[in-house]
Amino acid sequence: MPPPAKSAKKCCQEQFGDPTTGREPKKEYVSLFESKRLRGWWPMRDIAQDGEVLHSGKAELELEILSVNEAEEKPAGEARDDPNTNPVLDPPNRPETSFLWFTSPWKTFKHIIWKHWKWYIIGALVIIVVGLLVALFIYAAPGYTVRKIWGFD
Repeated sequence: MPPPAKSAKKCCQEQFGDPTTGREPKKEYVSLFESKRLRGWWPMRDIAQDGEVLHSGKAELELEILSVNEAEEKPAGEARDDPNTNPVLDPPNRPETSFLWFTSPWKTFKHIIWKHWKWYIIGALVIIVVGLLVALFIYAAPGYTVRKIWGFD
């Protein structure tokens, strides 16, 4: 099998070669039975109906071949069930923005709208408050002016 790439950036279709042209991969093949364990990035591809090779993603995998005795010594649980020792699976690192917008509209407002429009919203609120104060002054000023002129106050 083709060897894995060390990082996602180095992972490309040239690792496998091209089945449509018969071009061989860039590197020598690796025997999983000799190395017993491989870890790295492999490209995912799809061959279209017209024979064109399409890049469809990248996968980080760790492949390990165990003998029956080794498999009994190192049991593996399903998903994150015990025993979680070989390999140890860390808890998932999910960003705060992984949510459904309709179940939490305030979270949507905070992470999507407020993040990008914060200063526009604050500016609009300040303009509205100042506009209301000016309108109140214009509305109330004639009454106070007349009272001062005639001395009712």
